[in-house]
Amino acid sequence: MSAGGQIAQTVTRRNRRRAAVRHAALAALLGLAVAAQSAPAEGGRGSGRADAGPGELPLGRPGLSESRSSTRPAPGVRYTRIERGEVSRKDVYTVDVAFRARREDARAIAARLRKDGHRPRIVRVARRAPDDPQRGPLGYLVRVGALDSEPEANALRDRLAADGYAGLRVVYTGEDGGRTTGPWVVHVLEIEPDALAGALDARLATDVVPERELLTSIAGRTDAIASLNGGYFVIGPADGTPGDLAGISMLDGRLVSEAVNGRTSLVLPDPTGAGARVAALSSRQTATSSDGARREVDGLNRKPGLIRGCGGIRGDAPTELPKHDFTCTDPTELIQFTPDFGTATEPGEGAEAALDADGRVLELRSARGGAIPPGGSVLSGTGEGADWLRAHARPGAVVDVATGVLAGGRALAPSPTLDVINGGPRLLRDAAGVHVVALDPTQLLQEPGYFSRAQLEWLREDLRGAGQDAPSVVFVHYPMSGDYLYVGNQEEFLRAVEGFDVRAVVAGHIHRQEVVRVNGITSVTLPGILNTAAYHWVTPVTGADGAPALAITLAQRGAAGWQETPVVEIPVEGERRALRRAPKLRTEVARDRSSVEVVADLHPAQDADGARARFVPQFVFGGRSSAGWVPLAPEQDGRRWRGTVDASALEAGVHELQVQASDGDARFEATETVELPAAATDRLRLAWEEDLGAAIQAGLAPLPGDGLVAATVDGAVVALDPRGSQPSERWRREAAGPVYGTPATDPEGQRVFVPTTAGVIHAFDAADGKEAWRFTAPRPALAAPVTTAEGDWVIAAAGRALHALEADSGAERWTAAVGGFVGGRPAADERAVYAGAGDGKVHAFSLATGERLWERVLSSGTPYRTFILGPWATQPTLLPGDRVLVATALNAYALDRSTGAIAWQVRGGFMYNAALLLDDRLVMVDEFGGAVAVDPLTGAELWRTKLAQRVLGGSPALWKGAVAVGGVNGLVALLDPTSGADAGRLRAGVDYVHSAPAVAGDVLAVGSQDGRLRAVEARASR
Repeated sequence: MSAGGQIAQTVTRRNRRRAAVRHAALAALLGLAVAAQSAPAEGGRGSGRADAGPGELPLGRPGLSESRSSTRPAPGVRYTRIERGEVSRKDVYTVDVAFRARREDARAIAARLRKDGHRPRIVRVARRAPDDPQRGPLGYLVRVGALDSEPEANALRDRLAADGYAGLRVVYTGEDGGRTTGPWVVHVLEIEPDALAGALDARLATDVVPERELLTSIAGRTDAIASLNGGYFVIGPADGTPGDLAGISMLDGRLVSEAVNGRTSLVLPDPTGAGARVAALSSRQTATSSDGARREVDGLNRKPGLIRGCGGIRGDAPTELPKHDFTCTDPTELIQFTPDFGTATEPGEGAEAALDADGRVLELRSARGGAIPPGGSVLSGTGEGADWLRAHARPGAVVDVATGVLAGGRALAPSPTLDVINGGPRLLRDAAGVHVVALDPTQLLQEPGYFSRAQLEWLREDLRGAGQDAPSVVFVHYPMSGDYLYVGNQEEFLRAVEGFDVRAVVAGHIHRQEVVRVNGITSVTLPGILNTAAYHWVTPVTGADGAPALAITLAQRGAAGWQETPVVEIPVEGERRALRRAPKLRTEVARDRSSVEVVADLHPAQDADGARARFVPQFVFGGRSSAGWVPLAPEQDGRRWRGTVDASALEAGVHELQVQASDGDARFEATETVELPAAATDRLRLAWEEDLGAAIQAGLAPLPGDGLVAATVDGAVVALDPRGSQPSERWRREAAGPVYGTPATDPEGQRVFVPTTAGVIHAFDAADGKEAWRFTAPRPALAAPVTTAEGDWVIAAAGRALHALEADSGAERWTAAVGGFVGGRPAADERAVYAGAGDGKVHAFSLATGERLWERVLSSGTPYRTFILGPWATQPTLLPGDRVLVATALNAYALDRSTGAIAWQVRGGFMYNAALLLDDRLVMVDEFGGAVAVDPLTGAELWRTKLAQRVLGGSPALWKGAVAVGGVNGLVALLDPTSGADAGRLRAGVDYVHSAPAVAGDVLAVGSQDGRLRAVEARASR
């Protein structure tokens, strides 16, 4: 096992130095490896069933075989080896040959292996951390062999090495993270402070931060009787200095590495291990010059600009919050280097000030890289940090660096015996026999929620891991069921948890307290602290029936002070309420499509005093509605309910039918889709649908030859040929991150430009998908890029900046800072680039230089009002008369392209949908489904109509001589461009649509949050 500049923890025989890492039980909890010297087994503990701890380990299913044996390497030290489980029938030994980020690279290695006579397989590694901003697979693992024993796998590895393959690793597939019976071997090192004859000691590998050292080497030179790796650290140079500690480290009371603020770490105040505790730590360093200038120090003993684990300060991207196994960036930092880093800092651009032990500046360097004074330090700056040093750290000045560390919000006093070991995310353990899980369906750049397939599968796996019978509580953001329509696929969530003992779902969003019981689950919503000082707290209690329960109490501050009010008690034993399944529905559509008869059969364990049904209202988006319910009549002693629901106002296609049966304060619900067939007079019908596997939130881009490009929030970029009864895939690529901005093509259709949340702009060849170039911006690129009319430039927005790139090479010509976030596609003519931003303004920049030409304020007030009502998502459209159309949440404006002056305006929230410019009219669609056509020169209204759904992203397109619009709840509507009259409607799907439709040959394609691409075809105009 190798160790890095990270902490290694040792138990030494002599009390010559100090301590290592943890009180024993933490070794198993944090999953760290332990090396121990052997000693005779304690009486009776070397064989048979363990008695070293209460109960069995929570690994695998209950009842697996488990044995424990213990030894005492030294007084006060006990080493326990736990063996659990048995060889799984489905798991094998195999050889990992390579891991590649791209599928095509993995395929190339597999082809070579086949040529050499091997039988490789490619394993898609899909799971990412829930907070990972990137989507799509982590990569592709190339493996060879499926063997019964490790010696056989070792022999295969040796043959592969002889064939010239490097980096080989023998693995057991039971360690892949899937369901298995083991076996597992767990090592536990326990330290008994009162009996310890030696000492615990924390040491740096190599005795300085950079580089790594084998754990056995560290143990040997420290005379350790037991040692283990401690903390997290940087592995490769792309994430910083290899060996740099990813979080706080203190050795002998001195700070060696700054904290990942708010992350839990291990505090060791005494060489015996006494007083060891886990706490949430934060650190702060402030540099104060003798001229009075002050500046926060961003980090300690690490490469400027790369923050492993994030959790920093002053504009780190993409977040200043802790983010495990992730590297944040910041181009402007001030970093302190001490002798714990070594003798010299790393070279690079910026400035450095070398300080003596008293903080006096010995030297101000014009670039980074130089000696660290013995007993002193170096302040190394980049960007504004370098500017601060040049201004305030001239030779002879004194710069005092003050350091403070907080543990659990209280100052942690340094002492010669204090060590701190950095830790990972805090693990919230299940309490009172209840399993707790949180899942957030919030969609980026959209208000309502939607559970992705990956999230729901993750939830199922989590609940399976807790056990089929484990009472569970699930935390989500939005309330679900009944009249709530905030989550687009809440029925899928209810189906996902139905087979498990989920006792409660706790939600927020609506800023009020409610308690309802749906399908055996208690649903609790919380009051918003924006409205009142209030919170809920949960206590394990004995319920009225004598069984364990969770009591939820509301604590609220009023005129008389804090008051506590009981809210609800949730039983955690007894009847498995979540298994009282939803009603089973049967439907029959009338021949004339005017109504649907519905029959609901209740579960035998259910009673009902009433039932009702409705089609889920189409116009509701991220809201609540009680409209449309009709009562059902009971049959068969209330076990069956029947009724008829009116469908005469609905268009052909799929619709959601919702049934709800009530039993006192409990409800049992089910939602199913019903297809209303097209009539002979209907113009539209579904041609085909293609499942891309993950949500399609970006708009679609047409390609030459009737092709089409779609991109998903998992980072898949797919080119399709839409012709025929089913599309064929031309090529597929994995982007560097999720794609939310519509891909752009050059005027000739030769290149496809794709933005990602990783800040990477890809240029793919439209014919075969080969990557021509990529450009990486320092902030996420969430908006669609645009190409100039000549096709020589690409303008891409990333964060609060515009980047002008050469279309052929990706070389950056200029960058323009915008005063706020840009979420909409810019526009460009031969003179200027136009973009709306979160600062409430529309900005114009010179196309040639990026120089700001003008700005127009369209929104003002509080920062929130300025942003939310401003033009941050507008997609400017070039108009005749040297004008450009922009929009806010309240109005559309035609601005003079030379000055930004307002020529005309139209009332309406047109910001979220791009406008469609026809020969003599401009068609705009607002977020509430209002479509209007105006004269592009004067803004005079030509016609206005209203659609059956809201429209957020389903921008109008010209197709078959009509204006096609995509509704947010799956509606495809055609409008006559001369009058606005209905020219055809179809409900192609029921899931949220934020993707602009695109014309592809004879079909109109629409992407959806359910990951499906649907094509609509039209008959001749009626």
